[in-house]
This record gives sequence, structure tokens and C-alpha cells, in this order.
Amino acid sequence: MSHGRVVALASWTLMLMLARPAAADIVNVISVVSIAPEEGLTGSLTGAIDARRGRVSRLVLSAAPVLRYRRGSHLFITYGSGEYDQDNAAVNRLFGHARYRYRVMPRLIGEVFTQHETNPGVEQEYRGLVGAGSLVDLVTRKHMRVAWGLAYMLEYERVEDDVVCPVDQPGCAADPGLQHRVSSYLTASYQLDTNLQLVETLYVQPRITDPISDFRLLNDIQIAVLVTKFLSFNTTLSWIYDRAPNPTIYERYDITLKSALTVQF
Repeated sequence: MSHGRVVALASWTLMLMLARPAAADIVNVISVVSIAPEEGLTGSLTGAIDARRGRVSRLVLSAAPVLRYRRGSHLFITYGSGEYDQDNAAVNRLFGHARYRYRVMPRLIGEVFTQHETNPGVEQEYRGLVGAGSLVDLVTRKHMRVAWGLAYMLEYERVEDDVVCPVDQPGCAADPGLQHRVSSYLTASYQLDTNLQLVETLYVQPRITDPISDFRLLNDIQIAVLVTKFLSFNTTLSWIYDRAPNPTIYERYDITLKSALTVQF
């Protein structure tokens, strides 16, 4: 067994030991948008099925399409995802993200982005944001890439009208409204084997007006196995900490484990 496959097997074992049911979702788009596409139009479609029968019957379908268009130093990216639960409309969730990048210098990229989502499962009626910042390539080798990004983010969130804040939850607002945040992230990708890649992304997102009581952390680890030229299998482990979460969420941290198939085109 090759070194890369040993690492992958150990990582999956650790993921299964640590994973627990999710209380909330923070979407890591950097692992999606950081893929260096070829010139012209490319894309992918990721899908997952959670089917259970017996003591608990459940069928949850999710899909995440991605489109990328590159022309010289210009790169346009759109990314979306949706979840459908046959028996529970509360988890039906829609998410959309669009980003434009321009390579200013060999190691410096400027970017602007926007994002919109609804998540009835956590009483989130709407969340939208716009932002702008830069990305610096720290390491660019054949099998390894490390980059650091820093951006300003204007965020608006609206929750259901009947949501009330717990009295012991710091930084909580029944209707979060408009927020100014800094979004900083460090992402690293490593080609463990010809058909095996490891990507890790660390986010820090403090609120500018109250960075001590209101900040978010996200550490996202993804292992991708290339089955064929056009098909890959992905397993992602995400650890999230939210100092001032949505009033309907009582856990400040969250660990999720998800596996899916991706078709490239």
C-alpha cells in the first residue's frame, strides 16, 4: 500500500471517530473556488444521498453545481447547493455564491464575491453578503499550494419573527441584521498520490464592531480520490465554532462529516 493511501485511510478513520450530528452549517467555498481551471468554461456537479430505512426512515438529496470561466488573468466562478428532505421540509436549504478574481501579480489576486442562502432548519429566513479582498500565494509547488486570503465582508441576516435570544448567549441578537466582518482564511492543498488530494482550509471571521464576543472559526479538511478523469469521491470533515450563533442554535461548536461524488466536465 502506498504512503498516500495509508495517510488517506488513517484520516478517514479519524474522521469517523470524531464526527457527530450537525447543529448548523457554515459553507467553505474556498476549497471549491481555489481549483485552478483550464482556459474557457469548466464545471462540476457534486451529489450526495442520505437514505435510511428501519427504525428511522429518511431520504435526503443534495446537489452542488459549479461553473468556472477563465480568460487570461480573469476568473468567474458560480457555486450553488441545495438539500431536499422527503419527510422534513425544515432541512430544505438553498445556497448560492458568485466570485470574480483577477490576478494582479504572479502571487497576488484581487477578488470580489457575493453569497445568498436560506436555511429553514435553523429558523434562518435569509442571509446575504458581499465582500472584497485579496489572496496571496505563499507556496506554489508542483504537489503543494498554500495561500492566504483577507477580505472585508458586509453581511445581512434575518431570522424568523418568533425567535427569542437566550439570556446567557453573548453577542446574540434576535434579528442579527447588518454586520461588518473581516474574513481571513488560510488554505493548503497537497497531492498525496496521483489520484489522491488533501485540502485543508482554516477560516477566522470576527465582527469588526465586537471581535471578542462575536467571531467564527472553521477548519475544513477534504480528501478527494480521483476514480476516473471525470469522477471523484470526496470526504469532508468540518469543525465549526461560532461565539455568537443564531439564537435557535444552542451549541457553539459543530462537527460534520460528509461524503459525496463529483462529476467534472
